[in-house]
Amino acid sequence: MALFAGAPHPADEAPRCDFTPPATLGVLRSSTAAWWANAGGEGDYSDVCGVIGVDGDGDGYDLWGGVGSDCDDGDARVNPDATERCNGRDDDCDGLIDDARAVDGSIGYRDADADGYGDALTRQRACSQTAGWVADGTDCDDTASFAYPGALELCDGLDDDCDGEVDEDYDADRDGYATCTGDCDDADPWMHANAVEDDDGLDNDCNGRVDDRTGRADDDHDGWTEHDGDCDDADALVNPTASESPNGEDDDCDGSIDEGTSARDDDGDGWTDAEGDCRDQWASIHFGATEVANGVDDDCNGVVDEGTAASDDDRDGYSEIDGDCDDAARHTVPGGRELTDGRDNDCNGIVDDRTEVYDDDGDGWIDALGDCDDEKFTTNPLATEIRDGVDNDCNSFVDDHTTAFDDDLDGWTDDAGDCHDGKAAVYPGAPELPDGVDNDCDGVIDGGPPAVGSVGPTGGSPGSPEPVHRGSCDVGLGAPGGTGGPGEKGGARGAWLSIAVATLGVGARRRGTLA
Repeated sequence: MALFAGAPHPADEAPRCDFTPPATLGVLRSSTAAWWANAGGEGDYSDVCGVIGVDGDGDGYDLWGGVGSDCDDGDARVNPDATERCNGRDDDCDGLIDDARAVDGSIGYRDADADGYGDALTRQRACSQTAGWVADGTDCDDTASFAYPGALELCDGLDDDCDGEVDEDYDADRDGYATCTGDCDDADPWMHANAVEDDDGLDNDCNGRVDDRTGRADDDHDGWTEHDGDCDDADALVNPTASESPNGEDDDCDGSIDEGTSARDDDGDGWTDAEGDCRDQWASIHFGATEVANGVDDDCNGVVDEGTAASDDDRDGYSEIDGDCDDAARHTVPGGRELTDGRDNDCNGIVDDRTEVYDDDGDGWIDALGDCDDEKFTTNPLATEIRDGVDNDCNSFVDDHTTAFDDDLDGWTDDAGDCHDGKAAVYPGAPELPDGVDNDCDGVIDGGPPAVGSVGPTGGSPGSPEPVHRGSCDVGLGAPGGTGGPGEKGGARGAWLSIAVATLGVGARRRGTLA
């Protein structure tokens, strides 16, 4: 009896696992194999204890090896290397019972037309054939139920009896044509639907007309045959008594074309007036000639100089001679407006310049990718911000990260006396806090006598810049998104106050009373 991992032992008493089985236990594939033993210690080594590597039936495959393992470790005839047979079990452990790999299965052929004969090219091996499959695979046409070996041959252009011949019972002269497929004389192999008509008084091609398309027949019914001198027996207007017309044909069958008409090729260029020569005195001018920029309609199409540098082909007012760099596009003219269309619209030799997809200043950035001033090489998203009144790095802030910008948004810049423009709680006149920082920028940390020449809480020493704000309060002005409290950047209340001040148009945030 085979056990799966974690399954209980069939014995009544509680099982245990002995990791040192006796040498008589058969094939071991792991030194850590565990075996069932009963509670009394007597060896009952007939079942696996759930450890990988044990071969219970001695067929060389264990039950616990995953893919490719023994699916029945109690039967040595069942393992991944066994031969599948039609016996109602999964011999080769592929999850299928009596599948197409069974060596003793029968071959069946698909019988799509249900005539009892199958298609040799569509077959299957199975232990039992299902409906629509037969043992005979000799059908030559499995789409027609009337066509199969031994069927009655019909005169239908098909091999009904599958003998390799078509309508053989209806082609007595063996010319490949049966009476039902165009043979009007099945005793003469030279007479059938595809035969060549001879001048012999017979209907050789079986089309119902005798000697048609031969010199004996008047095919165009103009009263003249080829034997009589008709040079084109397919045209009733061509015969020895017809009048010559300017049509490029020998209407009267005298060997000359268009004689006595204006259709003669006077300039010898191979074209006549009737054929499209608009100047039959110039050999270089005729229908289909190459147009050149000479003010003449060389190809006789009614248009002068088209397709040349002298022609305004796109009707935009400029020819190639005038400087049109693309005379097939109406939006491309010298001095035109440049568009983002991959064309040199203004014909200056540069594609899409002065548009949002072109790097006009050559700094590696275009308007579409964030260049806020594509006329300045020093202005782009990776440029260094400098103190010049310009948003150099295109982040929508002018002179940020310079001494002229209030980086911590506390109302004070470096130039105005902020001694730490990265902390909103530090600026001239700020409340001094016991935090190891010179909050009021007077040169003294956490109180004490001010340093000589330091900026005081009321405005600073002589010669120092006039601060933007005076006074103090305990409201923290923080940048949006911060978490600081009073005196720290990021306070929610400070963020609210900064928005309110900006909305009122005061122009700067500060601690204390608004000026």
